[in-house]
Amino acid sequence: MTKPLSEKLDTFILKWFNRHSHLFEFTDEDTFEEGEAWYKQWRYQFQTTGKMKIWTGKSQNSIYGSSIVNIYARAWHDWCHYTNALDFTLSNELLVAEFQIASLPESWEYERLLIEADTKGQSLHYEEWGQFPKNQRDFVLNYVSIHEEKQDLPF
Repeated sequence: MTKPLSEKLDTFILKWFNRHSHLFEFTDEDTFEEGEAWYKQWRYQFQTTGKMKIWTGKSQNSIYGSSIVNIYARAWHDWCHYTNALDFTLSNELLVAEFQIASLPESWEYERLLIEADTKGQSLHYEEWGQFPKNQRDFVLNYVSIHEEKQDLPF
């Protein structure tokens, strides 16, 4: 188990998942494909089965204290896609990040920045490089560090 970057954020996600756990099932098969056809099938599968499949792969090296919290965070993220009828395009990934950020208390500035880095930052990285960062935790820490440096600038 790794120390989470924010105990508050881990606790928030654990509580969220405990309230919604009946909606999800986990899979080690990554079935994601870009495009509208896959998105429509993904929605249809949930509507007909009542279960949303969440991929469990590549869950280490995250901002969370364990792989399981990272998987639960994926469930929260995908739930935001579903409930807001947003596919997985870059623009909608950025919107989902905004919905997630808005779910957190306004006083949680650091946690909001973590979600921004984890979702927006990694989505933009994927758009630019065609792959997600190999180490999500280091990516987020660098993103946060750069953001904090910008806050210290006098202009």
